[in-house]
Amino acid sequence: MSSQNGGEKTKSKFVIFVIENCPFSERAKRLIRESKYKYTIIHVPKDQKEFYKKAHQMSTFPQVFYHTKGGTIIKVGGCDELDNLMMIIQNTQRANKK
Repeated sequence: MSSQNGGEKTKSKFVIFVIENCPFSERAKRLIRESKYKYTIIHVPKDQKEFYKKAHQMSTFPQVFYHTKGGTIIKVGGCDELDNLMMIIQNTQRANKK
């Protein structure tokens, strides 16, 4: 298992478990890299895929988690859920600027 960190050197807000040759994992990596949020991408070896599915109670990849300021870890879901969350955050920030 290997990981890549993005954003500042402080604790990651998003942790994304990805697998190779998965278009949804690639899309999630692109979404998070284009954001301003701190993140860690963890590359799951194919032989450990089933372990992570069971451990996280998720049947697909990517597996996205969000770490709150208070230390709570929230299971976001997959790529579509990450995309939806990013849109909600952006819309909320725009509304708060008005």
